[in-house]
Amino acid sequence: MRKLAALLLSCAAAAAGVAALALLDRAGAMDREELKDVAPHIRQWFESMKSPSGKPCCSYADGHRTEYETRENMYWVPINQVWTPVPPEVVIFDQGNPFAEAVVWYSPVIEGGKFTGRQKIICFVPGAGS
Repeated sequence: MRKLAALLLSCAAAAAGVAALALLDRAGAMDREELKDVAPHIRQWFESMKSPSGKPCCSYADGHRTEYETRENMYWVPINQVWTPVPPEVVIFDQGNPFAEAVVWYSPVIEGGKFTGRQKIICFVPGAGS
């Protein structure tokens, strides 16, 4: 009976772990609701964006419309309520912007297989008219 109870407990723990990983994976790959039903030309814009060095900005799922500020000749954006400087080498000026707001692409920084709580900005497009 103890072996059965231990096995059931292990299975429950494994199932909980798998469910947590599935939720984490789902959150990272989630299609942002605000862009779910966008016009094809806007979806194409997101999917075709590349940094000035030619790296893909990922896709629309990783792009976030955002406010921004300019401080000391640099752009700054809020990510998870923390104002973060935008590296100049990721700022895109020549691919237009179909939104009034700026758009920033970022991903979590992982070190040693663990999330650090920091984000790496991959691409940034200032708001239209900037």
